[in-house]
Amino acid sequence: MVIWEALWDDYLISDDCQVKSLKFGKERILKSDIDTRGYKYVVLYKNGKGKHYTIHRLMAIAFIPNPDNKRCVNHKDGNKLNNLIDNLEWCTHSENNKHAFTIGLKCQKLENAPNVKLCEADVARIRHLHKTGKYFHRELAVMFDVQRTVITNIVNYKTWCF
Repeated sequence: MVIWEALWDDYLISDDCQVKSLKFGKERILKSDIDTRGYKYVVLYKNGKGKHYTIHRLMAIAFIPNPDNKRCVNHKDGNKLNNLIDNLEWCTHSENNKHAFTIGLKCQKLENAPNVKLCEADVARIRHLHKTGKYFHRELAVMFDVQRTVITNIVNYKTWCF
């Protein structure tokens, strides 16, 4: 059985990601499209003006509690078209980016870039030494002759994703 939740101004959304308009006394399922970033969206009208709303965000607003008032919605499996409730979660922008690096959606491999001091073996060693808990970012930065932010980005998988 499909569950419908009210959005606002004569719009409903279902747990199977359908958006319905109740305007003018008619029920009508709205056609979704895919935007240039790869997200499904619909256009909803308020005061005669249409606005682009992504389905995943509407699903989160309608079905997922947000007690910490987080601003982003994350697709847990990384698939922008999987907008089902169990695949979505509220998160911060930082958490969303970390998740993207962790699951491999975002990655910077820098070995062939100009002015790069490290190779993949160095990065693997940095991560191993960091995991031992014996070395702080500052010590690793001195050891490998790089800035501390480089070490931070490596251990947080913001660069060199492998």
